[in-house]
Amino acid sequence: MPDRLAFAQAPRSRPPKGPWLAVLGVFTGLSMGLGCGPSAPATGPLASDPPDAVLALELAGQRATITASEVDHWLQTIRIIEPSATLPAQRRLALTNIVLPLRVSGMIDPDAREQARQLAQDSLDVIHEGLIEYKDLEQMEAIEGTFTKTGLDVWSMAIGMEPEEWTEVFESVGAFVFFRFVGRPDGPIVASTPILIERGVFPYLDSGNARAQIEQAYDQTHLSILDPTWGEIVPAHFTYRMNQRD
Repeated sequence: MPDRLAFAQAPRSRPPKGPWLAVLGVFTGLSMGLGCGPSAPATGPLASDPPDAVLALELAGQRATITASEVDHWLQTIRIIEPSATLPAQRRLALTNIVLPLRVSGMIDPDAREQARQLAQDSLDVIHEGLIEYKDLEQMEAIEGTFTKTGLDVWSMAIGMEPEEWTEVFESVGAFVFFRFVGRPDGPIVASTPILIERGVFPYLDSGNARAQIEQAYDQTHLSILDPTWGEIVPAHFTYRMNQRD
């Protein structure tokens, strides 16, 4: 127990808060301007793939899949922000703004990713065990704003929480995160609803270079479309740059 407390409190190089907030929120602008274009050809799934796998990614000897349920998990939130969009457009927004950057960022440096996950979990454990006040944890920060500031994944979780409720450790783009929900204004939840949280951020990508790392990884990743019906969901921009060319 004491060793874990020391591990959670040990000084570490930590990027400035401002730039890292920009990294966490960088894919949440919900741009629909990439367009669909011609759909890419589909390839068959592997026997080991999940039953609802729709896309596969290969990067640096690693293979990961994206399932329909992973994308559709975010549709309720996307509908708050883009209620008039069609289902394919809403899926496209969830894929390109949340699921795809999350999956690709997690494949860039697996060792650093695991270290960040362990540090985040140990830090949350010592908070819950009363070994440290959460406000004394170096990685904690207060943040208030809409999804464009907090990140769509964080905002989506927070709008359904009660004050003083904690999340478990979860993965965001380039970092593992947990937070304590403080509150939001009363009334209907709309795209402009702000939230206030206190959040622990444990990056595995360098905030000063994270966006460039993720963009470079896109260009080095091979994308396979496993379900032909998802050919219209993936924007042509991504199918071209991710080595899926006719």
